[in-house]
Amino acid sequence: MTRGTWLRRWALVMVVAAVGFCLARWGGAIWRGLVPMARPGWDNLPADVRATVEAQFRLAAIQATVAVGAAVALAYTVFNYRLTRRGQVTDRFTKALERLGSPDVYVRTGGVLALEQIVEDAPEQATHAAQILNSFLRDRAPRRAKPPPGRKGRASAARRAARRWISPPASAPVLPDVPHADVEAALTALTRPESRRHVDQAQRIDLSYLHLVRARLIQARLDKAELSRADLTGALLFEADLTNATLYGADLSGASFLQARLGRAMLGGTNLTGTDFTEARLCGATFGGANLTGADLFEADLTDADLSGADLSGANGLLPEQLLRARKFGPAHFLPEAMAADPEVAAQLARWHGELGPREPEQ
Repeated sequence: MTRGTWLRRWALVMVVAAVGFCLARWGGAIWRGLVPMARPGWDNLPADVRATVEAQFRLAAIQATVAVGAAVALAYTVFNYRLTRRGQVTDRFTKALERLGSPDVYVRTGGVLALEQIVEDAPEQATHAAQILNSFLRDRAPRRAKPPPGRKGRASAARRAARRWISPPASAPVLPDVPHADVEAALTALTRPESRRHVDQAQRIDLSYLHLVRARLIQARLDKAELSRADLTGALLFEADLTNATLYGADLSGASFLQARLGRAMLGGTNLTGTDFTEARLCGATFGGANLTGADLFEADLTDADLSGADLSGANGLLPEQLLRARKFGPAHFLPEAMAADPEVAAQLARWHGELGPREPEQ
């Protein structure tokens, strides 16, 4: 028996005990107050007055009985409605799951859309739908090959993670240029803000190692998502929420994060070449070992971001005032030449003793 059931039973016992105590303590006074015929001096009243009072009492008793009966009928109707609705939702869930297991892509897409409709009609099912869609993506989406174990060396873990990719063998399956229709639909349904706000906060999205090139995730909610080593090349993530997301070693080259929120996101060792961060909020994000060659940082908010070890030498649109809001950056050879020559930037690097030695040769 669950704790909630015990609590409800104890509450019922306490209510019954309280009602019984009140009846035992003040039952007589309550009876006399409600029933005129039980009051002292009733027999001394004139006959016509007693007849009128008795008629009014009978009418009030009938009305009270009707009201109680209506309340009981209404409660019974509500109870039956909830049972019927729960059964309908369960039946719809079962049919949606059957569609997700179909060999036909359009039937699987219909199953995803059916799950979305269930969440819209029954928001309490959002967490269950998210679990199913997450499992569906892990099963159906193409997977990016895991890298081999890294070699030991002096390079940081994030730098090693960004470099240890190898070309797939000739026998490896060819990955699609864009997600399949059912995978795209599942991604959209899983990350739609209207659905995610009903999902339990402990339920995280796990898309690590998946191949999701050119996925359209506009305004998606991917907060706290696990995206380590996911391939999101060229993905559209306009105004997406990736707060506290983990993207270690992911490939985000050419992706667009226009006005996206990446506060406290983990971007260590990430490939960000050509990524568009225009007007993105990157407050508190960690970029250790990330490659931002050709990345657009126009009006990006880098307040308290950790850019130490991130290669910004080829970044576009970066201004000294943006950089100086970061918690850490450098060394100097990882910055654009004009930026490293800026007096305030150079002074900040000097205060941090930020010259970390010559750039390590590419392996």
